Amino acid sequence: MGLPECRHAPHLTISDAVLYDQYESTCDAFTWVDGQTYTETTLGEHSFTFPEASTYGCDSIVTLYLTITPVLPGDTTAVVAAPFQWYEHLCLTTDDYIHIFENGSYLGCDSTVTLHLTMLASLPGDTTATVCQSLEWYDQLCDTTGDYTHTFINGGYLGNDSIVILHLTVEQPFFDTISHTSCHYFEWFGHTYTQPGYHQHVIPGPVCDSTFVLHLEIVDEYVDTLNKTACFSYEWNDTEYTESGSYTETFLSEQGCDSTVTLNLTIINPNIQILGYKDIYYASDIWHGIYHYYVVDSVAIPLAPIEWQCSNPDWILLRISDYQCKLIATAEGSSVLTAHTLVADNCDELMSIEINATEYYKDEETEVSLFPNPSRSEVKVQAQGLIHVKLFNTTGQIVRDIPVNSTDLIVIDTEKLVRGVYLVEITTINEVVLKRMIIY
Repeated sequence: MGLPECRHAPHLTISDAVLYDQYESTCDAFTWVDGQTYTETTLGEHSFTFPEASTYGCDSIVTLYLTITPVLPGDTTAVVAAPFQWYEHLCLTTDDYIHIFENGSYLGCDSTVTLHLTMLASLPGDTTATVCQSLEWYDQLCDTTGDYTHTFINGGYLGNDSIVILHLTVEQPFFDTISHTSCHYFEWFGHTYTQPGYHQHVIPGPVCDSTFVLHLEIVDEYVDTLNKTACFSYEWNDTEYTESGSYTETFLSEQGCDSTVTLNLTIINPNIQILGYKDIYYASDIWHGIYHYYVVDSVAIPLAPIEWQCSNPDWILLRISDYQCKLIATAEGSSVLTAHTLVADNCDELMSIEINATEYYKDEETEVSLFPNPSRSEVKVQAQGLIHVKLFNTTGQIVRDIPVNSTDLIVIDTEKLVRGVYLVEITTINEVVLKRMIIY
C-alpha cells in the first residue's frame, strides 16, 4: 500500500492521514495494540489511530479485520461389553471421556473429541429358588444353600457373555421317631392302632415332607402275683395283714391299664420252747449238775442255728449241735439260759429260762480217774467199761472225740493242745462223768 502524494502550494504541502488495514486469524482470542482482547470474529469493526505516525507527520489509522476460529468439537457415542484403551484413557466404566487434538483443525486450532461410553458387563439373570435336599441346575448339583452362577458364552444380545445367578435355599426333610406305650390301643394322626410295631405318617410340606415314625407298644392288663412270708404281720398297700391268705388289689399303671396283683401271704407265728432235763453229777466233787437243753417249735417252722448265752459267768456252756447245748453248773446258784434264733423270712426270736442249781450228792463208789492232771504231753483216763471220751475247750468246741471199745484205760496225746483248761466228758457203761483237765 503506498502513501498519497501531498498537494503543493507555493509554501504549503497538505497530506491526508495514512489508512492501514490489518487482517488477523486466530483459534480462540486475540489481543491487539489497543490493549483489548477479542474472542469473537471482528471484521473492520475495530480501528486504531497512530498519531503523526507517517513520514509527513500525518496520522496513521489501522483497521483490524479479525477472524476467531473456535476449537472444533467431535462427539462419539459407543456401547461396549469389555474394557478398552481410547487414546490416553483406559475405559472401564460407563462415562464421558475427552481427548484434545492440538492444532488438529485445518485452521491449526485444537480439536476436542468426546466419547460417550456405555460399558456393558455380561448380561445378568437372577433366579431365586427354594428346594428340598438338592437341585440339578445346568452342570451343577446344588445341595447347600448359597449362590450359584452359570455363564452362557456369547449369549447376550450384543454377542456378550450372559451370566445367570441362582440364589438357592436348600431345606432338609424332617424325620422323627416317637416311642409310645399304650393300653389296648393308641390314636395317632386320626388313626387308631391296636397292634404294636412301627407306624409311619407323612405330612406334605411346601418344600420338604415331614415324616413321623411311631414305635408303638401295646400293653394289656397287667397281672402279677406276689409270694410273701412275714413274721406276725405284713403291711401291703397301706393295709396290715396278720393272717395268712391270698389278697388281691387293682392298681392303675402309667399307661392307664388296670394292674391286678395278688398277694399270697404266709404269716409266721412261731411257738418256740426251750426244753431240757438235768443230770445229777455224782462222780466228782467239782460239778453240781449237768443240764441238757434243746429248742423245739410246735408249728415245725425252719429255724436258724441257735445262739446260746448263760448269765452266770462261773458256769460252763457247751454247744452240742445247732439246737442243743449243755450247761454245767460248777457251784450252787442260778442262771438265765437264753436261746436266740431267726425263723423263716428273718423273724427274730429270743427265748430264755431260769435255772437253779441246788441238787448235788457224791457217790464215793464211782471210780473214774484222770491223771496226771495237770499234764503236758499225755493224760490217762481209767474207768470200768469206758465207751466214749470227748474233750471240750472253754468255748464249748469239741477238740477231741475218742470212741472207746469197752476198755478200762486209754491214753490221750495232749502235746499239741493249746495251754489252758479243758472239760473231759467220760462215758462208761454205767454213767457220764465230767472232769476238768489242765494243760500247761
